[in-house]
Amino acid sequence: KGDEKERDALLAEERGREKRHMSEMRRHLKAAMLGGAMFFAGNDRSPDANATDVGKFVSRVLGEALPQVFDRFEEAAARVTTKDRDALISADNLAGLPSVFAKLELLKTEGGKPVFRTDAGVLREVLRRIEDRAAYGDAATGKFLEQELGHEPFGWEFDTIRLLVLCLLRAGKIEVTSRGQTFDSVTAVEAKEAFGNNNHFRQAAFRPKKGVDFAVLIQASEAFRKVFGREMKEIQHEGPVARNIREALAERLDELESAVSKLNRGRLPGTDVLESALQQVRAIAKGSDANAITSFTAAYRAVGEAIQRAAELDQTLTEPRMIELDAARRTVDQTWPELEREPDVEESLRAAAVELCDLLRKETFFRDLPVIEQKARSIRQEYEKRFEGALIERCEAYEERLEKLRAVNEWGALNDEQRFAVSAELAAMTRRDGARLPIGQLREQRDLAAKRYHDALAKMMQIIEGERLVRLNVRDYFSTGIESEEQLDSVLGALRDECGRLIGAGKKILIQ
Repeated sequence: KGDEKERDALLAEERGREKRHMSEMRRHLKAAMLGGAMFFAGNDRSPDANATDVGKFVSRVLGEALPQVFDRFEEAAARVTTKDRDALISADNLAGLPSVFAKLELLKTEGGKPVFRTDAGVLREVLRRIEDRAAYGDAATGKFLEQELGHEPFGWEFDTIRLLVLCLLRAGKIEVTSRGQTFDSVTAVEAKEAFGNNNHFRQAAFRPKKGVDFAVLIQASEAFRKVFGREMKEIQHEGPVARNIREALAERLDELESAVSKLNRGRLPGTDVLESALQQVRAIAKGSDANAITSFTAAYRAVGEAIQRAAELDQTLTEPRMIELDAARRTVDQTWPELEREPDVEESLRAAAVELCDLLRKETFFRDLPVIEQKARSIRQEYEKRFEGALIERCEAYEERLEKLRAVNEWGALNDEQRFAVSAELAAMTRRDGARLPIGQLREQRDLAAKRYHDALAKMMQIIEGERLVRLNVRDYFSTGIESEEQLDSVLGALRDECGRLIGAGKKILIQ
């Protein structure tokens, strides 16, 4: 109990010291920020002598700078709510929509009726990106649109982007693939799920809606050749073209699903690319012939890249490689954080750890497997060397104390059961097998060897002497420190008096 109280007091003292240091650090950081220099667009925006609040100063500067960085933000500056999306989905016509549609200038009048203004403004900006992506052979995902329109010069809000895409769907300009289903109407059950869930929207793919003519069939044939490396036999009609596409994709479906499963099992990156392609493949399998052709033509590049990646993963991610990657992941998550705390780790090893982390985050990690294995092995080898050293030091420290304990004269007065009880804790620390402990914990155990030896010695004396044994903590006599010989004489005198009193009472004193 005494040790616990002492430990609690030390912890409380440390917490107080930490709190004071944090407060002091904040004060210095605030002073450094308010005393620093800031420039934007070639102009000095540094805080003046009157600036005392960092938050207010930063808000003022950002208020001046952000409109210049996001100079197109005002085009879509509106607060969009769930009610606005729901109104668009459920409205029978476009009259009477919430005010946000007018604020964003999304509507115009044609023939006396409101229609979406898709030929200009913010809707045209979103549609153009979807069309450009499709022309490149890839479908625009919600995540892609969020990244494109959320950065400069736009800075548009996520909810605003989602509403604009929903407007294009309602206008009949695009079709959507979400969770393996393709739809082109806001009234579809899938629409509410795709636009009502943030993650579903980010994963959904959008492409321009258009019919199938012979030019589209030619495009589909050319896309098919690029993806599968062979020509279609029949390209005159929708049916044969769609059938060729479905059959070819069906042959690769298992490979794609297997690749996704392996990545998920190994907690490896790259599933987004494959999952997106799988959505397209499943939608093509379920949709109409026209939909299969237009979907494949718009997304063939992404599908082709996913098929190629799945084939590479199938070849490279063998079971031994999966075991190596799992070991590399554990090296990053468990081994390195502990090794990083060591005071004398070489910079080359730190660089290897940074590179290993980067490689394991890359979607193309499977192309660097030998490098990953080599970096992980070098970290594990250094860790094992230090672990073995710390374990040996702990074991030797306790072996020395155990031998010292057994050499005490009183040891011979104990029976076997008593000897086991006295020495069990020391003996347990001499074992080199059992559960693996962190290096730091091994060193802590090593440093406690002397205390545990004295605890064992006290336990032995307690067994032998019983109530005669009295523990005398000399630290209590020196708690305020010694500054002069007079103080030393006084303390030693008090200690001698106490020892004399205890001896006179028939006690045996154990000095601690």
